Amino acid sequence: MAFIDTIPADAAAGDVAAMYEADRAALGFLPNFTRAYSHRPGVYAAWRGLNGSIKANMDERRTRSRRSPPPAACARATARSRTAACWRG
Repeated sequence: MAFIDTIPADAAAGDVAAMYEADRAALGFLPNFTRAYSHRPGVYAAWRGLNGSIKANMDERRTRSRRSPPPAACARATARSRTAACWRG
């Protein structure tokens, strides 16, 4: 049972169905954050606009991946699974 009540993909209609399909086409799956906005597609569209505006002014290296390479490299270098100690300096 989900903590947030969402509209299932098979029951989505109108703006919600379009929102789901757009993210599924772009990402290859339907992320949980998209489902979280299922009752407020207008808010989701505004969030996507803000997110896109922020990313448009960022270096491409920072927007390519969902995982940041520096923490992964830091964990490998220190042979730790957690990177908190590595980032403390």
